[in-house]
Amino acid sequence: MTTGSLLRVLVLLASLAFAPSCGDDGDGRATYESSCDAACMRAKTCNSEVDMAACASDCKSAAADIGPRLSSAFYTELDSCIAEANCVQLALLPAAQACQREATAQLAPSAAARELCDAVVASVQMCAGITAGAAGCLESVKIFSDSALVAARGCDTMSCDQRTECLRSELGIDPAAMP
Repeated sequence: MTTGSLLRVLVLLASLAFAPSCGDDGDGRATYESSCDAACMRAKTCNSEVDMAACASDCKSAAADIGPRLSSAFYTELDSCIAEANCVQLALLPAAQACQREATAQLAPSAAARELCDAVVASVQMCAGITAGAAGCLESVKIFSDSALVAARGCDTMSCDQRTECLRSELGIDPAAMP
């Protein structure tokens, strides 16, 4: 197991570009940085050649845009999955993706997620004349903190042609990629 493969997994785990939230407004930056540190410590237990400083720096840099916006509940679930995985599992990309999916699956959408998705559904109807359900949106945004979701909720006051860019800016994800 090479240092590069472990770092690749850790960067992938930290640079999530998907979403859910369970209603927390804590310090997102401290939470994601702590999660990066924990993942790097776990990598170090699997491979003594892992450079902790470089690993943590790479992880935090890769997740700088979206990391602070994700909920601490999501990071708690993700950290738990990483901690429970064995070293062979951590070296496999599918295992890293499995931890992301597992962490997401453990969360329920918060009230702020439901409010945002209701606004997105109404916006799609108003701006594009398309009737859509909220399920895909809820699945995509439930990993975000309530503060990020509330900020994104303000996008529905903008003109139709500005809403997508506003959501992209507030959440760090492309709304068109939401399931």
